[in-house]
Amino acid sequence: DSLCEKAFRQRRVTHMNNHGATAKVEVIVGCHEQRVSALAQAVLIGLTLAVIDIIGYIPIAALDGLFLYMGIASFGGNTFFSRILLFITDRERLDARGLACLHTVPRKTIHQFTALQLVILIAIFGVTLAPYVEGLFPVLIAVLVPLRIYTLPKLFGADNVDAMDAA
Repeated sequence: DSLCEKAFRQRRVTHMNNHGATAKVEVIVGCHEQRVSALAQAVLIGLTLAVIDIIGYIPIAALDGLFLYMGIASFGGNTFFSRILLFITDRERLDARGLACLHTVPRKTIHQFTALQLVILIAIFGVTLAPYVEGLFPVLIAVLVPLRIYTLPKLFGADNVDAMDAA
């Protein structure tokens, strides 16, 4: 779904629903795109250059706390995090994780795929911490694309990777 303003119209469905009444259905008949939000974001980012000296007075610890909070708050809808939690989840409670791939992909494959992603994540963070090697960070990020397109489907099966990688 786009964040654009959508034009709707009502139409009556000719079939009856379970209660014996006709139902109204909203149908999208058009979409009016707007560029104001993107422009406003760009302008606000540009305006930060004018107040960069003031931003310098904000303690680094406060910014670290803000970004840590934003990162932790984003865990809720993250399938990677949910698959990591599968390692410590009881078999009876697996459905509580809300992962659609649990019904189509073998659990062992899910664990192997997640473990490989953890290894890659640790390797990328390790490269950023090593002196004189941090220049390889963009190369590792670029290698992830062909790894996802060519290698992972061969290791785990294309349908399994698509199911686990779907958001």
